Amino acid sequence: MDQLTTNEINLRLDSLQPSSFGVWLKTEPNEVDLFEVPEKSLNNLFEIIDDIHKKDIKEQIEIDEEYSLETIKSIKNLLKDVVDNKFALSLEANTKSRGEKSVEFGKESYDKLDMLTQILKEKSKTFTEEVEVEGLLTSINTTYNRFRISTDTIGEIGGKISSDMFKKLKDEKSLQFRVPSIIKATITKETVNDYLEGEHNTKYILTHFEQSDD
Repeated sequence: MDQLTTNEINLRLDSLQPSSFGVWLKTEPNEVDLFEVPEKSLNNLFEIIDDIHKKDIKEQIEIDEEYSLETIKSIKNLLKDVVDNKFALSLEANTKSRGEKSVEFGKESYDKLDMLTQILKEKSKTFTEEVEVEGLLTSINTTYNRFRISTDTIGEIGGKISSDMFKKLKDEKSLQFRVPSIIKATITKETVNDYLEGEHNTKYILTHFEQSDD
């Protein structure tokens, strides 16, 4: 497929119908209208579930960029609810271009759910880099080991002081900061993208600094 889809479908298993012969599916966020989602995105929903049932899903997703990682996670969570409750899922729909479509996910496909979990693990990354910043040191908190700098280049940043520096600051009393004051600092920037746990954040650790005597 030649174009990246920007429309994601987030579904979750909401409840059983009173008869116990069906389930309610809800979109997230709730204001999303499933009938306003482009047909291509709905086709992708059917295709990825069909791939789990019939094919090697890892190979399919690796070569098809239309399946966003958030979409994979959403479908994985939906199917996990199906597996945990020992259900079987059947979806049917009519599309303008392809007519009737249907997919199934039953007990024979339960063990394939780990394929989606593995893909999300493999796509999860942690990037670490050192950055040099200059700005105004506005806060040092020795109780919670926190710093805050208003930088000239990347705005306001905050994080922890490295363990070695924090020991010199709090225990040995051999390190001092002047607050507020101009500071040149070396920061370890850690960017976490964990698609399995849904953790996406950036952490900063102050590892070196210089402050003039003025």
